[in-house]
Amino acid sequence: MSAHPHAKSPTEQKLTLSDVLLQAKEHLAHGPLDFHVRAVLAKIALCRSGEYGYAKVSCSDCGYSEWRPRGCGLRHCPTCGQTRADAWIADRKLDMLDCPYFQLVFSLPPALAPLARTNQKRIYNLFFAAVRETLAELAQDPGHLGGIPQALLALHTWNGRLDYFVHIHALMAGGAYDPVADRWIPSKHPDYLFPVQVLSKLVRGKFLDELKRLRRNGLLALDQAGVRHLQDSATWGRFIDQLYETSFYTYVEKAIAGPELVIEYLGQYLQRAGLSNRRIVSIADGQVAFLCKDRKKKYSTTGYYPRTLPIRDFVDLYAQHILPRGFHRVRFVGLWSGRHKKLLPQAKLAVRRWIEEHPSEAPKLPRHTPKPRTPEMCPACHQQPLEHTDSVIFAVDWRAFLWSGLPRGPPRELRRRVRPA
Repeated sequence: MSAHPHAKSPTEQKLTLSDVLLQAKEHLAHGPLDFHVRAVLAKIALCRSGEYGYAKVSCSDCGYSEWRPRGCGLRHCPTCGQTRADAWIADRKLDMLDCPYFQLVFSLPPALAPLARTNQKRIYNLFFAAVRETLAELAQDPGHLGGIPQALLALHTWNGRLDYFVHIHALMAGGAYDPVADRWIPSKHPDYLFPVQVLSKLVRGKFLDELKRLRRNGLLALDQAGVRHLQDSATWGRFIDQLYETSFYTYVEKAIAGPELVIEYLGQYLQRAGLSNRRIVSIADGQVAFLCKDRKKKYSTTGYYPRTLPIRDFVDLYAQHILPRGFHRVRFVGLWSGRHKKLLPQAKLAVRRWIEEHPSEAPKLPRHTPKPRTPEMCPACHQQPLEHTDSVIFAVDWRAFLWSGLPRGPPRELRRRVRPA
């Protein structure tokens, strides 16, 4: 594996998101952050600090052992997310069919960004529902496939610069299963799934119809900065009319590199908010420098370029990607959903029968064998991998971390919630 651009040398201290948040303690305590977001960031700040307890690792050969601080285990923490992501990726690969897969991307237009920020749970759920219903409707249409699809939807709220950009990645099988006839119906063209314009218009129509219903029923929060003007009915009407004229950008391509690689790509972001620790370059003079992705290499030859922000601005940038409490970033459609997953074994057999009956038409799928993770070897004898043998777990009081030692207590609106029972 090639070295990451701008990667730090082994002698340099590795920076983490926790290092940035620790220097932003005053902002975390008194900045304009939502209670849930404030709690998540404070808990990440204490990751691997010893506040969560310690884990003991030992060598079974030479007897070497050491105690290491435990992590926070939060899905938005780039330090703790990889282990959970690996388990998720392994589970999804077991459910994949032996057929081509397509990657689809659905994006909300920038005009909806302020409304999405202030109504995250409702807008995100609405977006998921519009995409899910669109894919299911087209898959069940005999003119396209005519069966139950298999698709996975993953919500991302960032772009390569970590700016707010709401979009859904979908991984969908290139065919559908007909449970009545017990047969697999492949896509009519090996490199084509659904018309992009049809996808875009259907998602837009379903999304906006439900958005208008939420507005009529008073279920949208329109009393915050950036969306107050939408309280006026005439302004709201013009806003909706403009959205009907706006393209909900949709992108479809065959997963040429293999569906396993797409699963791994999506899995990387399920347990963290779009930024890995290795992209944090430096923290100095109240500024944070981090690497932005440049996939088209417009600004660099390496695919990454640096961006520097004041620490408070960086924290606010990262905070807008913290999902609402209890919100699921991944949703399943068809054979991956709980409703139809019992049909998955039959669908797998149907795919194999179709391949046996149509050997000349069956596509040759690229196979990807992931590189196994190298276990951490004992630093004393270098002969055996270290094993977890014991742990001590502490209860974490993030409120005490934020407001102890500061000249002011918690913000007024939080004092009642922070007060001991």
